Amino acid sequence: MTSQTKKKRTFHGLKELAFSYLAWDSKKKKLVKCPEEGAAAKTSQGIGTPCLTLYLASPSESLKAGRDGPKSRSRTNLSASQVAPLLMNMEKERYKTPQTEELTAKETDLIHETEENFRKSVISMIVQMQREVENFKNLYFSDVVNMKSSMDDLNSLAGMIEARLNEQEDALEGLTKENTQLAKEMVDKERLREREDRLRSSNIRVIGIPEKENRENGAEDIIKEIIEENFPELEDQRLEIVSAHRIPSAVDEHRVTPRHILVKFWSAADKQKILKASRAKKEITYRGSKIRMTADLSPGTIDARSQWSGIIKILQEEGFQPRILYPAKLAFDFKGKTKIFFEIEELKKFISDIPFLKELLNDIL
Repeated sequence: MTSQTKKKRTFHGLKELAFSYLAWDSKKKKLVKCPEEGAAAKTSQGIGTPCLTLYLASPSESLKAGRDGPKSRSRTNLSASQVAPLLMNMEKERYKTPQTEELTAKETDLIHETEENFRKSVISMIVQMQREVENFKNLYFSDVVNMKSSMDDLNSLAGMIEARLNEQEDALEGLTKENTQLAKEMVDKERLREREDRLRSSNIRVIGIPEKENRENGAEDIIKEIIEENFPELEDQRLEIVSAHRIPSAVDEHRVTPRHILVKFWSAADKQKILKASRAKKEITYRGSKIRMTADLSPGTIDARSQWSGIIKILQEEGFQPRILYPAKLAFDFKGKTKIFFEIEELKKFISDIPFLKELLNDIL
């Protein structure tokens, strides 16, 4: 077989290869693969996209086809030098496409596998978290129940405490009102006592004169006789007596002791002179009988002074010269100084550091 025949066969083989694989798509404006049967059928029927067949021709045939003009618009004739690179690229794409498709499938499988593993991992994590939550609930459920019970008990206890506090506040408010009322009553009583003592500020009580003496002489004559007998130094001072009478005015047959004689002087200064002289003499008599003279005070002041009576008696026996200051204060001399006490508690605190007085007054205090 000659070389010319080989070229022809090669030419026709390329021609058939080109015809089988290449076609020009006028809409897409590019070469596409188009089988011979499908292209012929679609072209003959006028359906679908027309495919332009590629032919390999010699230079003379290419020139002839070029001279035909518009009649050859359905064909595109290329020389061998122009088609060779094109066919080589087509062959490369032919073998490249399956590899790309295969690679894409592997990637798709890998993506699917990755997504499936991810879903499984997420589901596994959720299940694990649910188990841990359930274990946590089972582990601490009893503690939570106990804490809730304790909280309920604490709330109940807090309610009880609050109720008691309210009761205590009410009770305290009541006590405050009572104390306020009591303090007010004490203040009123003290004011009344002071007012009554001021009205009695010039009075003296004479105690111990028998009732029969009142029949012989009037009360004023008895007082004058007592002054003459016991305080002759006061006769020149012209003490003015306003009135003198026994109290109470009614006679009680069951009374053992005689009634007191109440003497009212013109001034409180005259009364103080008599009392001062009686304390200096220490013993006052009437017709030889021992009597006493005291200031006329209100019942409240007398009760307040009565707390000192036993103490005064002991201190007087020991020579401390005890006396009562208005309204109910105890005074006595100690180591050249006059000590004054308003309450018994003050006296107890004072003698606690003085063994002699503490022993002396221990029985009565």
